[in-house]
Amino acid sequence: MSRASTMIIKGVGTVVECLVVVLCCPCLVVLLCVGGGDRCRTNRRRKHYPRTDRDPPPAHPPNPPPFPTQRIDIHRFPAADQSQSPLFKLPLELRELIYEKVLAGRLVRLQLVTSKLHEHSVVKRTCYTPTDDLEETPDRRIFLAEPIFPALLRSCRAVYNEAIPILHQRNTFQFWASQLNGVVGSVLGKYCLPNIRSVNLQYDYTPPFDMFALLHQMRIDHLAFRLQGLPLEGGDCAALDSAWGRGLLGLRKLRRFELWIDHRGDEKELGKKFRQLMIGPLAEENYRAFLES
Repeated sequence: MSRASTMIIKGVGTVVECLVVVLCCPCLVVLLCVGGGDRCRTNRRRKHYPRTDRDPPPAHPPNPPPFPTQRIDIHRFPAADQSQSPLFKLPLELRELIYEKVLAGRLVRLQLVTSKLHEHSVVKRTCYTPTDDLEETPDRRIFLAEPIFPALLRSCRAVYNEAIPILHQRNTFQFWASQLNGVVGSVLGKYCLPNIRSVNLQYDYTPPFDMFALLHQMRIDHLAFRLQGLPLEGGDCAALDSAWGRGLLGLRKLRRFELWIDHRGDEKELGKKFRQLMIGPLAEENYRAFLES
């Protein structure tokens, strides 16, 4: 074959390759648009998420399906032998430090948000730090923390039994009061309430359920209570004697209580009066006198 013929064949091959690329370009453009559209829709969906604790909750979103009422308590059944696992060759104290790093030490905000992928709302989890500073005012900037990794609890029954109390007891959970029933029923589960120790509650309006009935099931020792957009006419005495005030006073055995009130500057004095009835050696005596007055 002559050199000219070889060059002609190569030229034809190059033209065919170019035609293939040109013909495929529309498909590639469509694929890129579809992928970009998904990303754009995801970004738009994320903009619907509240970004700060000052944003109001969604208006009556349908709650996600709750956990089944019938629950198998795996603590009653023997766990599999984990003697060969490298994790269980460590002392319990070191394992607890690992659980603490992965699952605890955060302020965990659980909030119902609308979802375009589901007919019901979903729960968004955001972690912040620090978790133990209940005097941190809501207007001050708080910093994102590493997310918790509850998937660790699925590794085996022995890990679950050891780590689940750390998840519940060593985090501060933040809720909107109006969403407390939906979040507890669909994410935490009412069985875990006795293990919760620290709560940051944002009281936005009178919930359509007995919010304090759920709080009484918890063994709270740290409570931060924030009133948002709720009028307090009549002074401190009226606040103490209000429905939410008496509900708060019914939470006994607290070791720390903080009260925040939006758009008011007298929450420190009102919070002090609440603490006199809830915390300290004279709290029970003061509380009985308040009930009799």
